[in-house]
Amino acid sequence: MRPEKTDLRREAGQRTRDDLLAAALELLAQRGQGGVTLREITQNAGANVAAVSYHFGSLKALCEVAIEHALERYLDAQIRELDALTGSATLSELAEAFARPMVSALVAGGGIWP
Repeated sequence: MRPEKTDLRREAGQRTRDDLLAAALELLAQRGQGGVTLREITQNAGANVAAVSYHFGSLKALCEVAIEHALERYLDAQIRELDALTGSATLSELAEAFARPMVSALVAGGGIWP
């Protein structure tokens, strides 16, 4: 197989994986893990059901990866907020910086964090 074709397949696979994660995260944020189905996630992602098995192994594993991904993004946002503070930040400023990503997520309806 030509390298260009392999690269295109790899990119398409990564897009499918990313779309599945985004769809799962959005549905999980709306309804929780017990409120989502494999079919809903794949429909929202524009993927087929077999793609979940291929990329994640199972619906449960997809949900776990999506939640882990969201938590990593949330923690990264907290770190950015805290890193932006000066060395003379007050306790109140530290608390605000720590809480800001969570408040932003709640205001956005619990969706995907920045």
